[in-house]
Amino acid sequence: MLKLESLDTVALNFTYGLVANGSIKGTIQTVVYNSQDKVLEFEVWTSVRSGEMSSYVFAWPATSSAAIGYPTILDLYSGGA
Repeated sequence: MLKLESLDTVALNFTYGLVANGSIKGTIQTVVYNSQDKVLEFEVWTSVRSGEMSSYVFAWPATSSAAIGYPTILDLYSGGA
């Protein structure tokens, strides 16, 4: 029995850099149990934006520095702000 449910925070660490270059935090959105195959399927929100390989600085705002202003220079130049 796995004691995870929606809105739990989990650490994800992929060996081959599938989503990020290192360990990242994610929030479980949904969990579906397939009783025939005995498989749990998780949908996890990650703090990594599409096309990037590291956690976005404002994904977890309580952990970002107050010295970093929004939008960042990178956000302005990439058209994301």
